[in-house]
Formats: sequence, C-alpha cells, structure tokens
Amino acid sequence: MTWLIAVIPAIDELPGGEFAAVAADLSSDSVLVFTGEGSYPVGKGFLRAAGPCTITVKAALSRLEGLYRDGEGIGGFPAGPDLGDGQAAEVAPGWELYGWVDAGEDHKTFALIARSPSGRDIALVLLNRRLCCPGKADLALMMLWRAAESL
Repeated sequence: MTWLIAVIPAIDELPGGEFAAVAADLSSDSVLVFTGEGSYPVGKGFLRAAGPCTITVKAALSRLEGLYRDGEGIGGFPAGPDLGDGQAAEVAPGWELYGWVDAGEDHKTFALIARSPSGRDIALVLLNRRLCCPGKADLALMMLWRAAESL
C-alpha cells in the first residue's frame, strides 16, 4: 500500500469526539487520505474480531485490506451494512457498500468498502471515541467520503 498522506483537516477540527480516518483505493493500492492517531475501541465482530478490543486506523486498514485480498474481493464481506438513519446513510450514492459498523455508548465506527458501478473499490475506515452523539460519526464519515471521492 502506497501512503499518499493527504490529511482531512475538517475531521481533525471536528468537535464532539476524537477521530482517526483513512480512505484507500484498493484498485491502485494507494491511500488517498489519512488523519488521526491512537487506539480506538471496537466491538466483537468488527473486522471479524473475536471480541471487544482496541485498534489503530492503520491496523484497521491493514486488516480490511487483508480480508479483501485473502477473499479475492468483496465476496466475503457483509453487503449493505446498516449505517443508521443519519448522514452516514447518504455516503457513496450509487455505489454498493460492504463492511462493518460498530456502535457503542460513545463510538460509532465504520470499516467499509464502496464499489463504484465501474468496479473501483475504495476502503473507508473511520474510528472514533468520546462522541457527544452518533451524528458526529456520521458527519465525519461523510467528510471522509467527500475527501476520498474527490481524489
């Protein structure tokens, strides 16, 4: 994976939580945008985790990419993950979505693959903690999507 580290300042400055995010073009094996550091909580089943744990955004992307490569694409990924009723539901219009969403008391995390009608696959990982409300995660995911789709 080639890291083209372009930051997402809007997410870095978003009040109401702490965020780490990355988007990568799985077709060209390039990271498009990245922001955030630290470990974030995820629940059992997120990226096929055996139980609740913490993970960094780079490790989450590596796990997502590994599952994608080992499974020869999106065939083994859950299709149409429930993004909720907020702004996250508007991410990637016209694209197919696959992956995981984990929501807890103070987090709502995403590990997704968006597939375009032409077959381009973009990985989107958004980790967060200490959210004031789930809507902040939805907004951050929308910011991540907009930054990734523009590249």
